[in-house]
Amino acid sequence: MFKRGLIALLVGVVALGCWATLPEKAAAEDQKITIANFGALRFDPAVMITNARFFRKNRIEVDVIEVPDTKIYEEISKSLALGESTFDVVNVNHYWMADFIQAGFLTPIPDFPKDQWDSFSPAVGGAFAVGDKVYASPQWGNSRMLIYRKDMFAAAGLDPNKPPQTWDELVEYAKKLTIDKNNDGVVDQWGFYYAGGRPEFGLETYLQYLYASGGRMFDASGKCVVNSTEGVAALQFLADLRNKHKVVPQGVADYVEGDNWDAIINGISAMTVDEPQVLFNTVKQNGADKVGAAMYPVRDLNQPNWGGIAVLCGFAVNANSKNKEGAYKYAIYYGTYEAQKTEVVDEGNIACIPAVFDEPDVKKADIIGPYVDVLKASVGKSVAERWPRYKETEDIMAKAILGAILGQDTAQNVLDKAAKQVNALK
Repeated sequence: MFKRGLIALLVGVVALGCWATLPEKAAAEDQKITIANFGALRFDPAVMITNARFFRKNRIEVDVIEVPDTKIYEEISKSLALGESTFDVVNVNHYWMADFIQAGFLTPIPDFPKDQWDSFSPAVGGAFAVGDKVYASPQWGNSRMLIYRKDMFAAAGLDPNKPPQTWDELVEYAKKLTIDKNNDGVVDQWGFYYAGGRPEFGLETYLQYLYASGGRMFDASGKCVVNSTEGVAALQFLADLRNKHKVVPQGVADYVEGDNWDAIINGISAMTVDEPQVLFNTVKQNGADKVGAAMYPVRDLNQPNWGGIAVLCGFAVNANSKNKEGAYKYAIYYGTYEAQKTEVVDEGNIACIPAVFDEPDVKKADIIGPYVDVLKASVGKSVAERWPRYKETEDIMAKAILGAILGQDTAQNVLDKAAKQVNALK
């Protein structure tokens, strides 16, 4: 779920730029840091470009160790728990931060520039800072948006320029867009799609609607409050889409991110709420004239501050690093405006600084350009929370979400049980 879109469009251009900017060797061993990177570096041209700029600015060589996406949590956790100094800087997902900080794996980044920190979206603070201590700097962040097929809207008699803004409107639109085209009793086109399968996909789907309902997983004291009015409304809405309104397939409980991609790209579904890479790939396949994007629908349109999920990737400093000063500089540098812009322009990732989307060259970018206003708004309202006991909490929540979606129990009952179990973990 971490990998970036648009690579095929960028490889040729970026390769030339990267070869031209590869840093020469540092003069001394202490002028070198090692970072753990999500996956193969060849898929991360923005990292290569930023590393080269960092070397020219600081004369600190960056040695990248590529860790497969599917293994990075286990590999980093093991290394940090053993007190190893293999990595000076580690690539982190925001969900891991609470456990890593509590275990003492990470060291706060001192003297983080205030103006730089203030430029980030609010989600960054919720993910990477505890009080006035900053533990990671953002690399990129995926927020969500409503992605819809304008051509299918038009065919159903809906205005392609007026997508749904609330949950009630989404249901109304989805009913009109759920069609049995040949009257054989089998739906050929679904009004909506979501991914409810595997712990991470079902959980992220739920969190999107939890935040768009004004709720949170945890309160200020760290207590799990997912069984709040807002939390129950979000899960009941997902269950009703399947069981009451019947505007999503019965199989959504098993669907993963790829199913969402395939459905919206190939016209199996008319709408979904997902991350920007889904939008970009749908546009690549169908053209911008047939694909629209808008802010995700919320439960109550009169609540302008309600947000949606952000999944953030960042760089944190290993508490056992032998070169913390160099590691601090690297983490801070990756959160600069220049580096964040590089993530957008050279890789198609989503910057954590909303102002980046106002840049003329970002607005003119081939696929991103037509949607920069939606991207900026989505990033600016996105929400991220640190999760204590991440893996156990994910498993508990996934089972609760699945039970409600399948109609095995009410949303209130499953969330009451889940909140009790999560709180008992502490």
